[in-house]
Amino acid sequence: MIITESIVNTIKHAFLSGQKGIVSLELLQDGPDFLVLNISDNGIGLPAGLDTKEYNSLGLELMQGLAKQLNGFFTIESSNGVLVTVRFIPLSIHYSEKNLPEKFPNQRV
Repeated sequence: MIITESIVNTIKHAFLSGQKGIVSLELLQDGPDFLVLNISDNGIGLPAGLDTKEYNSLGLELMQGLAKQLNGFFTIESSNGVLVTVRFIPLSIHYSEKNLPEKFPNQRV
């Protein structure tokens, strides 16, 4: 959902008047315990002076809440377009074989 919300925001705000652009998705390993998801575009960027911590947007709140559910961190910045970064712990660490619940969705035996 974080990816979907970022792409929807890009379509709505980054490329004005039919301007063409690029959206990039990148998922990287960050040490043994973290993954980093980067979603970027080369659009017009965030409005100058926008404080994303003070800006009330349902989309930003949604992405921040989803990142928090992943025990992750969310950042958004203007850098030759917009860069959204989510750093989180993969589910494989949350649910290793040692701490799997008795019934785990889609678990194969």
